[in-house]
Amino acid sequence: MKKIKFILIFFIAALSFSAQFEIVKDVTELPGDLTAQRYGYKDVNGQWCAILKVHTDVKDLQFEGIGYEKHDYRGEGVYLVYLQPDTKNLKFKKEGSITKSHNFPFKLKPNTVYMLELKGAGELQKIEEITISILVEPENSIITLDGDEKGGIISLNTSVGRHELKITKDGYQSRTETIHVDPKNTLFKYKLDRIAEAVIVIDSEPGGAIAYIDGVQIGKTPVSSFYPEGTYRVRLSLGSYEDFEETIEIKGPETKRSYVLKNSNSDSQSDIQDLKSVSNDKTNEPGGDYILVRGFRTGEFYIGKTEVTQAQWKAVMGNDPSEFKGEDLPVETISWSDAVKYCNKLSEMEGLQKCYSGSGASIKCDFKANGYRLPTGAEWEYAAKGGSRSMGYKFSGSDSIEEVGWFNLNSGIKSKPVATKKPNEIGIYDMSGNVWEWCWDWDIEGATRVIRGGSWLVDAIQSRFTSRDSSTMRYKSSHIGFRVVRLP
Repeated sequence: MKKIKFILIFFIAALSFSAQFEIVKDVTELPGDLTAQRYGYKDVNGQWCAILKVHTDVKDLQFEGIGYEKHDYRGEGVYLVYLQPDTKNLKFKKEGSITKSHNFPFKLKPNTVYMLELKGAGELQKIEEITISILVEPENSIITLDGDEKGGIISLNTSVGRHELKITKDGYQSRTETIHVDPKNTLFKYKLDRIAEAVIVIDSEPGGAIAYIDGVQIGKTPVSSFYPEGTYRVRLSLGSYEDFEETIEIKGPETKRSYVLKNSNSDSQSDIQDLKSVSNDKTNEPGGDYILVRGFRTGEFYIGKTEVTQAQWKAVMGNDPSEFKGEDLPVETISWSDAVKYCNKLSEMEGLQKCYSGSGASIKCDFKANGYRLPTGAEWEYAAKGGSRSMGYKFSGSDSIEEVGWFNLNSGIKSKPVATKKPNEIGIYDMSGNVWEWCWDWDIEGATRVIRGGSWLVDAIQSRFTSRDSSTMRYKSSHIGFRVVRLP
């Protein structure tokens, strides 16, 4: 009997002092997280997996359960666990530890990213560094932590304790917060307030005068643009006419100014007869496939009404690399480098100057050439928001993604024919959803090229025209395409 008691006491003691697992923070959805777009994986049934980000101090952690597909260790204590949609339970295992089975508080959705925090109990451990997530609306705001600018990242590693957080984005009020980081406080959400912007419209008699606001040329009259509310210096200049200058107050929603210029030489009227003002955002004549856009920061440029279609690609390149076939579907499964080659070849076919020279990472763009090229991020976003006719929508042309874009909930998980949804304010289609679009810009770290606008694969948040991601120059995917721009 004593022997039995001794064995029982020994078993209880061993059980009590074995390493165990503790759920620090239960499963939560991470809206706006791009992990699924970058590292998406289909299960045995061909469905997109849910991805559970497990943040833990436990090394060599293993997983099992109904619906479990696989896992990848991403370093810094983060595991990506791929689970079939509707998975309800997951087991955490490690040699020498008691297996922990955990039921999720809800069913997991496909192609959606979640987070869970797990720590080892019964072991002497000290968490010195932890991964935190900072979700900011609008997306791609610049994060600065303790005076160190981190860029537009969502997740980062930092020490437990107090930190000074600053969030900035052009066109929005900056925000500074003191945050306390510990295993129970790793998710921080903020919303920036937009700086009030107003439309400024400047006209003159005669038209065609060059207009400046605070010394920056914004175009020829009549001209309109967006500026934050405030006091500015306006100047007009035209040929033999006297320059006109005054201080104005720009207030929302619209401020209009019209000026009559004084001719310093009445005999020189003929010098200005051929000056023509160009209306903002009007249809370009070359085939009617382009929109002329003018912005005070971007200058004038033509941009494709639609993403480059498979028919257009095939007419230039002689092949069709796309996964989803159809002449009116956007061309996809093309890399950034492929898009550059298309631009140069199309320019050559139309007798225009090539914009690109060099190869690989040393490719250069001549922005003064009149040929075709990829838009810069600034050009793309200005056109996507509706140019000078912008109504301030969340998506390109509407506050409803269903009206203007194809995304993961209405696309049937494939690309759709271009121009089948409503265009934006200046007649451009599919700048929210359908396929991501390559741009000229490098990402913040200078390692990958920027893509904009979301796709048929991602959610509505990632399909806002402010959304961006990046990929390597040679990366190809069925949800990445492009559109082209050129100078007038």
